Amino acid sequence: MTMTKRGRKPKPVVAVFPDGTLNGWFEGIMDAMKLYHLDRTSILRSIRTGKPYKGCRWVYKQDYDESAMCGDTSRFAFTPRRDRDLRGWCKPGYHWQHSRNI
Repeated sequence: MTMTKRGRKPKPVVAVFPDGTLNGWFEGIMDAMKLYHLDRTSILRSIRTGKPYKGCRWVYKQDYDESAMCGDTSRFAFTPRRDRDLRGWCKPGYHWQHSRNI
């Protein structure tokens, strides 16, 4: 078990694909950051808001396990925005200024 700098036990997180299947689980956000070279605040924002980050929805493992025990992982599936690809980049033909308020 790893500990954070402040001596706390990290909360495990899970990355979920758009169709609701499990991408991977990590002992904490720092592990996901190091492995995928991601931003900590963006992962936390995805956990808080439920919006995808870098093609995956990030949730705490405890929340994912509770719904998986019930057999309902479809609540983590999402439909991506039409003007963005899975990485969050604007698709060809969409201008970034027009997609801000969608």
